[in-house]
Amino acid sequence: MRVRDLMSTRVVTLTPAMTLQQTARIFDSVGIDGAPVVDDDGKLIGLITKSHLIKALAADNFHNLRVGDVMTSDVFTLQENTTIQELQQNNRIFRYGRFPVVDGENRPIGFITRTDLVKYLSERSQFLADEMQAVLNSVCNGVMVTNADGIVTLFNPAAEYITGLSSDDVIGRFADDVIPNSGLQRVLKTGVAELNQKQHIGSCEIITNRTPIVKDNKIKGAVAIFQDITQLQAIANELEYVKNLKSTLESAIESMFEGFVAVDKNGYITMMNQAYCEFLGVDAKEVIGKHVTEVIENTRMHIVAKTGKPEIGEVQRIGKNVVVVTRKPIIQDGEVVGAVGKILFKDVKDFKMLASKLNSLQSELEYYKEELRKVHGGKYTIESIIGRSEKMEWLKTIAVKAAKGNSTVLILGESGTGKELFAHAIHNASARRHGPFIKVNCAALPESLLESELFGYDEGAFTGARKGGKPGKIELANGGTFFSG
Repeated sequence: MRVRDLMSTRVVTLTPAMTLQQTARIFDSVGIDGAPVVDDDGKLIGLITKSHLIKALAADNFHNLRVGDVMTSDVFTLQENTTIQELQQNNRIFRYGRFPVVDGENRPIGFITRTDLVKYLSERSQFLADEMQAVLNSVCNGVMVTNADGIVTLFNPAAEYITGLSSDDVIGRFADDVIPNSGLQRVLKTGVAELNQKQHIGSCEIITNRTPIVKDNKIKGAVAIFQDITQLQAIANELEYVKNLKSTLESAIESMFEGFVAVDKNGYITMMNQAYCEFLGVDAKEVIGKHVTEVIENTRMHIVAKTGKPEIGEVQRIGKNVVVVTRKPIIQDGEVVGAVGKILFKDVKDFKMLASKLNSLQSELEYYKEELRKVHGGKYTIESIIGRSEKMEWLKTIAVKAAKGNSTVLILGESGTGKELFAHAIHNASARRHGPFIKVNCAALPESLLESELFGYDEGAFTGARKGGKPGKIELANGGTFFSG
């Protein structure tokens, strides 16, 4: 705030030759109690106020007196660019009731009254006090202030929360009566600050700074600022956990044989492991912070970080090598914040070799599955039944119909009539033909072994049980056909 923001520009000037009666009439008509006196050039030469008029009334020659006879030439003038803070530092400011504001040629352009200044300073002081109170109420640290006698004058909401005490019960009492180990009384006596002190308040442990309030080389009070140390400890533990996790991840990434690189959402490299650096022939310390396009040839990492669309098993040429890479976005809280990339194969030849091995293993697997099917599968088909009689043809038709369903099939007939032959044929004609064909002669099983053979057993189920247990015949027939004769 400057003088020009506070001054009144309604300026009434007087001349030394004016009578006091004329002056009184001007004061009354305009409603002022003082005015600057100027010379013929309009420059300030003095100031006359109602006080001057009242003193002049006591003189015998009042009617003969002029403005120049009673005015004061000791005028405290102001410049319009002067700040109010600068005025406060001038000890003469409150000795006068009116302050003319002059330009560079000492001509009056406005005025400020002492009342204007007092009102502004009062409002400003109240604003600063309210602002400071709002700040103290909003901070997360507890604040307790005492005057020079050790009586608490301020106790903010954070202090209430930490200590469990109400400000209504604390303010106005001695600090040591409220919190016996506050240490503020000691600070008031010694004038020495006590920083980073641990202190117990009930079951709560805090860390506090105690400082004297000094003005004009005199201790006016003391302030304690404190925080629950458990909050700091929780933050420290969390930071330590994140630090350890970061170290573990970095170690894991460095131990990978595959090349690994990470970029931020703008495509700048944030991490690259040693395997990738050796492949590119670069130093990790030099590439961190560079744009990925400056380091990796034909890369699309910056595009993945921008679009958020992963690219899996893509072929990329890097120097003389044609590599297979994968690129995936890093998503945090639903937003893409970067991308990671990894070299799956440093040369397409390695990929082709692996594909060839997989094809060879697939062929071997199919071969062994076929051999296993021959061993455990059905041996006979409908075509294996060579009978051509009307009754036999009817039985084959019924067998084919039974093979199309999933229901249990009951085959009746005397011994040696071909029941097992039809069971094999139904299995091979069904959708289960690729599964095992498990047959059990229940008549030949002792009653004591029937349950273990059909349903199997766990290790140690009974004396003499096979180590590791044994699956039952029904379990072995899963996906295929179980035939009980």
